[in-house]
Amino acid sequence: MVAGFTPYQLHQDDFLGFLFFLLLIVSGKRLVGIVLARGRKVIIVFNSLICLTALSRMIWFFLPNFYLEPSYVPIPVQAFEGDWKGVLCSEIVLAVGNMSLYGSFIVIACYWAHILGKLDGTETSHAVDEEQNPVAKKHSGTLAQFGRIMGTILFLEAVNISLFLSGWYSSEGVALADCVGFTLLAGAVAWEMRRYSRRMESAVEKTELLHRSTSQAQVRRIHAMAVLSVGFFVSRVLFELALGLPVLLALCGQRPVAILLFS
Repeated sequence: MVAGFTPYQLHQDDFLGFLFFLLLIVSGKRLVGIVLARGRKVIIVFNSLICLTALSRMIWFFLPNFYLEPSYVPIPVQAFEGDWKGVLCSEIVLAVGNMSLYGSFIVIACYWAHILGKLDGTETSHAVDEEQNPVAKKHSGTLAQFGRIMGTILFLEAVNISLFLSGWYSSEGVALADCVGFTLLAGAVAWEMRRYSRRMESAVEKTELLHRSTSQAQVRRIHAMAVLSVGFFVSRVLFELALGLPVLLALCGQRPVAILLFS
């Protein structure tokens, strides 16, 4: 089927939307508990990103198809022509979901980098006033670095949308730019997560402040997070390449992606 959705795809959307709805409830409940317990800001940010990911994905799957793109396959739509509003909304919702999902791993990498910087002596600790929250002060470096990274990603996505609205390229160009950008981002985050996880494992094993059983549990958690993140981002790279290559070939041949895939 070149355009539109089959009944199977519609049921699939409902099922996936329901799964993300459940994830939103679970992650939202956890986030509220952490906030009420005055937990660390970096943990609050992490869980907030999980909630935002679940919310954006749920919206994308649950919204009626006539509000968004009429097909899973990218279609060439110019700004201010045809169903450009639905296509643009679809790309924005997908981009927000991708940025929040990637951000949940990026904030962990920033947290590890901040800890390693303190252990290496590259980051100096600042005095904390009695009125200040020492936990918030401790993680200000983590959140500042995270904010700079996510701000850069958000700026590039805004440029991508602006180029679409100004008529530089069609919606296929937006999809291709997102594929290229998120592919590079996935590779970079996977590399950094693996690099920092090795250093964190080494630091935990060498420290004498933790009991042996505690340090071993910490190492196992760090290793599991590294394996999960690297596996996830490798799969994302393959997914983005599988989506981006047909779009690139379609743009080079001046043919819609749907015709290229189904001809």
